[in-house]
Amino acid sequence: MPARKPETPTTKPMLGRMAAEQRRAKRLMAEGLVGQATITEVREIGGSSNRSPVVEFDLRVLLEGREPYPVTHRQVVSRRVVGSFAPGAVVPVRVDPGNVAEVMIA
Repeated sequence: MPARKPETPTTKPMLGRMAAEQRRAKRLMAEGLVGQATITEVREIGGSSNRSPVVEFDLRVLLEGREPYPVTHRQVVSRRVVGSFAPGAVVPVRVDPGNVAEVMIA
């Protein structure tokens, strides 16, 4: 079994953010409203998680029974599929029922 790298003051906050993001994603997948969004703009903003870039999306979110609304959302996206997220693409999303500005591309 390979030795595990010790946590450093730099990696500990990053690991905490990653764990929080995983919990948020699990919660939205389980409890979030199901909708769809049209991507209006995509920007790689730097940073990465396991060599996957952090991407900022401008989205137009559509939930059943509501008017479409704009949201800017950041998410880590696998480098293998980041190219498929282009303006005009329609993607499935999960939306926090208590805060419709909090979305996740599902």
